[in-house]
Amino acid sequence: MKIANGTKCLGTGSGSIHFHLKCGLLLTLKALYVPDFGAVSLISVDALNNSGYEVIFRSGTCSLKSTSIEEQYIGQRQVGSRTFTLLGTVLAEAQANSAILTTKVAEDIDTWHRRFAHLNLADLRLLLPQEVYKEQNKKPTCLVCATAKAKQQFQRTTPSTRAKKPLELIHSDLCGPISPISPSGCRYYILYIDDYSRLSWVYFLRTKTSAEICGVFREFKSMVELKLQPLRITRFRTDNGKGEYDNSEF
Repeated sequence: MKIANGTKCLGTGSGSIHFHLKCGLLLTLKALYVPDFGAVSLISVDALNNSGYEVIFRSGTCSLKSTSIEEQYIGQRQVGSRTFTLLGTVLAEAQANSAILTTKVAEDIDTWHRRFAHLNLADLRLLLPQEVYKEQNKKPTCLVCATAKAKQQFQRTTPSTRAKKPLELIHSDLCGPISPISPSGCRYYILYIDDYSRLSWVYFLRTKTSAEICGVFREFKSMVELKLQPLRITRFRTDNGKGEYDNSEF
């Protein structure tokens, strides 16, 4: 065959070619297998016309219609070129010397795995037609999936220690304001946790002034030390909140 620049290329096989277009159409046309073209596949407007299709070019796009189908958008013009690229997948079959030569334009399954939001390969194979993907010789590895499934272990700079007896360490924090206000007018609560037993006490407050918080702490301290005497509160751990603990009165 002779191409546009006058160069002659030898066709070594003939047969049919099938275009699975993105718009849903399936085109079947006569074709020649020309090894010199490499990975390039060309189709002429005359070939489409001879197959009963009308080709329409407008504003850098290409459409197709016939007596049995409405106009369908099938391709677009490449930037700086007069050629158009068809949008779809090609499954070509050509016959030469009674041998069947099959060429599939397919992408590796790992690419489809990423396109389908990292769907597992077993379900991906059930979802996709076999002609649109190709298997790899080795099991594909996905860094995103491996990272998402990995568990990062927290490394402490110092060993964690627990209290050895009740009241050795008390944790405390204040929460609020809370909406809605309680029927008694409380908008805050203060929490005390014993590090040894994990026993918790909750006190409700109307304000978070140092006077009210100190009064609640005195009540809590007297209560727990009376019940657990002779034990006494040894350490008191907070977040050093200015209104609650980091003040002269406390």
